[in-house]
Order: sequence, then structure tokens, then C-alpha cells
Amino acid sequence: MCGRATLTVSTDELREIFELEELPAMPPRFNIAPSQPLPIIRTPGTLELLPWGTKERRVINVRLERATTKPGGRCLVVVDGFYEWRDTDKQPFYFHRVDGKPFALGGVVMGEGAAIVTSNPLTGIVELHDRMPLILATPDWSRWLAGDKPDATLEGFESFPVSSFVNSPKNDDPRCIAPLA
Repeated sequence: MCGRATLTVSTDELREIFELEELPAMPPRFNIAPSQPLPIIRTPGTLELLPWGTKERRVINVRLERATTKPGGRCLVVVDGFYEWRDTDKQPFYFHRVDGKPFALGGVVMGEGAAIVTSNPLTGIVELHDRMPLILATPDWSRWLAGDKPDATLEGFESFPVSSFVNSPKNDDPRCIAPLA
């Protein structure tokens, strides 16, 4: 499951990596929580913000096995990191690319909101949780938007434990991603 995310890179970097023509003004986010604006791409070249989840069903994650295959219901969720909590003791861990670059998660648009698609966990997450966000390799972005179901990847990622400071959605600053001593 994915319940929090980050997007702290510059708009110039987002423009370059995702070949964006349009994107809203966005401050760095260290603790994007459900119900808050989630940066998505459903049309190549355009980044938009949709609420994370739906008010009527309170859905923030959708299993890959149940995700729509209709291209119109698909989106890329643009982040540069996400958090997973270890099931046994609820310790939060921060996952991000080693190079610090943003990446895309599989997403679906539901009504006026969006949800992150989850898949079976890979080594590195399976030790913490029984699901993980569908992290898409760059060549799979267009395949996902077209309705395919590519495999998740964790290649080039690292993780480390962080403070429970991230547990409150009111906290949204670099302390959220600071490694525990």
C-alpha cells in the first residue's frame, strides 16, 4: 500500500524528464497525504493536480489485479519518493531513486480524484509490507497509459527508516525524509 509520497524536485526537472508543456505551480512537498493534491499525467505533456482518493468511496489505492484496462481511466502519478510502514512495528521507511530523479507510479482516475495502483511487493519492500506502489520504468509509461499492465521495478532505488514525524499530514518539510540516526 502507498499512503504518502513526496515531490520535491524543481519544475524545470519535471518539465525535462516528463516532457511537460503545462504544469501548475507547485511548492516542494515532503508529505503528500490522501485527500491532498496528487500530481498526475493522463495526457502526455500536461501535469495536473487531482485529489488523492475519492470522497464517495475513500479509495486511495487500487490493486493492479483490479485496475482498469481502459486507457481513459489511467494516469501516471508523478513523485520523487514514497513511504511504506513496516507491518510489524509501523516504522516508516522512505523510498526514492538513488539519483534523486522523479519517477512515475501507475495510477487510475476515479471521478474527480486519483488513486495509486499497487502490486505484489518486490525484494526490498516485501520485508516491510505485502503491497507496493506500481513503480513504472520510463519505457513503460506509455504502455501503462495505453492499458497494458507492465511489471513494477525497484531498480535504482534505496530506502531508509525515517521519523514518525511523517505520520502527521500536517508535517510537510525536509524532516519527513531525514534518515533516522
